[in-house]
Amino acid sequence: MAILPSGFQTLYENASRIFIEEVGKTMTLYYGGLTLDEAPTNVVAPYGLNNYNELGEPVPVDALQGRMSQGGAGFKETPVTESIKVRAYWEKSTNTVRELGLSLQDKVVKINCYLSDVPKLTKCNYAEINSPDNPLISLRITMVRGPVPYGLGQTYSYAISYWKAT
Repeated sequence: MAILPSGFQTLYENASRIFIEEVGKTMTLYYGGLTLDEAPTNVVAPYGLNNYNELGEPVPVDALQGRMSQGGAGFKETPVTESIKVRAYWEKSTNTVRELGLSLQDKVVKINCYLSDVPKLTKCNYAEINSPDNPLISLRITMVRGPVPYGLGQTYSYAISYWKAT
């Protein structure tokens, strides 16, 4: 193993941190669960539940006295998400795409992230990240090759994983 010059490890760590924190993108991870949140107050309960006032107008769910609405009205499901900072490299190399066993038409992204974010990556069902062609469009991506630790010397502070746009 080669001996690194003094301060080189620190320089490498600082440069890697800048690439993730300042140049990188935010990746939103989506987990399997859903949370129930209260819906806006203008949601109307289903018909046939005697939810009408004396003028025959539907009564909003939040105005019902002492009972929950039926059929889930009054609540909405929100996916469980979390955001992390990553450095995304859109793979144009045909060799990398072939090694992953994917078609050349697939959009493949290499994600560099902190090693501490690896458990989050492995638990998520899919993620969203901005498209390389248009930053206003988010692409849904799924992992095709799990995270592999990397770093300089014997310290691994980062991980690389490969994802495919679906």
